[in-house]
Amino acid sequence: MIEQLKNYRGPLFLSLLVLGNILMGLNIALRRRLDVLVFKRAAERLWQGQWITIDENFHFTYPPFFAVLMLPSILFSEEGFRIVWWLLNSSLLLFCLYGCAQLSRHYSPKPETSYQLGLALLLSYQGVLAVFQTQQFDLLVFSMIIAGLLFLQKNRSLPAGIFLGLAAAVKVVPAFFLVVLLFVRKFRAAAAMAVVGLLSLILTDVFFLAPQEGYYLSDWLAKIVNPHPSLIAVAEQPFTGFLAPGGGDNPLNQSFMALFYRLFAVHSQSYLNLVHLPSGIQSLLKLSLVVLFLFVFYRGPVRNYLSDEASLGLLASHALVLMLLISPMSSKPHFVSLLLPLSCLLAVLGTTLSHKQKLGLAGLFFFGVLSGRDVIGSSAAEGLYQLSILGLVAGAISLWLWKASSKCA
Repeated sequence: MIEQLKNYRGPLFLSLLVLGNILMGLNIALRRRLDVLVFKRAAERLWQGQWITIDENFHFTYPPFFAVLMLPSILFSEEGFRIVWWLLNSSLLLFCLYGCAQLSRHYSPKPETSYQLGLALLLSYQGVLAVFQTQQFDLLVFSMIIAGLLFLQKNRSLPAGIFLGLAAAVKVVPAFFLVVLLFVRKFRAAAAMAVVGLLSLILTDVFFLAPQEGYYLSDWLAKIVNPHPSLIAVAEQPFTGFLAPGGGDNPLNQSFMALFYRLFAVHSQSYLNLVHLPSGIQSLLKLSLVVLFLFVFYRGPVRNYLSDEASLGLLASHALVLMLLISPMSSKPHFVSLLLPLSCLLAVLGTTLSHKQKLGLAGLFFFGVLSGRDVIGSSAAEGLYQLSILGLVAGAISLWLWKASSKCA
C-alpha cells in the first residue's frame, strides 16, 4: 500500500495544492466585494441598453465584448453567480495546469510533471490566489491563450488564431501575440487572430444599441484608451473623464512601465522618485526600452523557435513575461500567467538541482510568494510593490529560463 502511494506522491502533492488554493480563495471571496459583480453589472446594463463603462459605484474598464461574454450572468443572483464564477475559475485553473504540462513536456519526463506543476503553482501563488480572492477573469484570458498555444502546437492555425483573438478582445494586452505570430511566420494564425479580434470589437455595437445614438466601442476608446474629441462625440454624455486603469502610483501595478513612472515622473508620489524627467524624455526612454525588449525577444526565443518548433512553450513563456513587463497595467492577478514560464523553467532544470539552482528557487519563493501583504504586512509589502517586485521576479524567471534552455540546446 505504501509503495503504491509513493507512485502517486506527485499527483497528490499537486491535488492538495490546487484544492488548498481553491478553498482559500473561496473563503476570502465570500467575505469581500468582488470584481465579478462589476462584470455582472456591466452585462445587466448592456442588456438594458445602458452605457456600461460608468456607474456610480464602479468603473467597467474592459472592452465591450467582455460584457457580451458576461451576459449569462444575468440569469443568476449575485450570490449565485459568485459561486458559478468560482467554479469556473477552479476549472480553468485545472485546464491551465494541463496546458502548461503539454507545453513543457518536451523537456520533462512524464512522471516528473506533477511535481513541477505543483512547484510552479506554489511559486506563482500570489497571482493565482489573487484571481480567486477578487474573482478576476485573468484565468479566463490565460486559458484562451493556453488553448491557442495548444492548437498552435498541433499546427492548427485557424483555431489557434481564434482563441488568441478572443483573448485580445477581452483584455487587449494579449494582442501582443499578434506580433509573436508574425515574428514566427504563422501568418494564417495571425490573420485569424486579427479578424476575430477586430470583429469582436465591433460585435457589441452590431447587436446592441447604445444610448443617445452613440457606440459602446467609441465610449470605451474615449474613456480608457484615448479621449479624442471625435470619440467623445459618440460616447456617453456628459463625458466624465479619462479612466485608464492603474497608473504608476498604484502600488499593485507591477509592470516595468509603472516602475518607470515611479522613478522619473514629476507627479510620482513614490519614495523611489528621486529624479524628474520631462514627459518627452520619459516617452522616448520607454519606447527605447520596449524596442530593446522586442529585439532581445526576436534574437533569442523567436529564432530558437524558428529552428525548433518544439520550443513553443519557451517562446510563449518569454512572450507572457514580456507582456507583463511592458503593459501599462499589470496587477497581481495578471501574474497567474507565470504558471507557464515556471512550468517550463522547472521542466528544463529537471529534478536534480544544484545548490545554486535550489538557492534561485528559494529566492523566487521569497520574493514571489512571501512578499505578499498577508505574510509580511501591508507596509513592507507596499515597499516591495513600489519596486515592482513581481515584475522583477517575472524578469528573473525569463532570464533564468533563457540561460537554462540555452544549455539544453
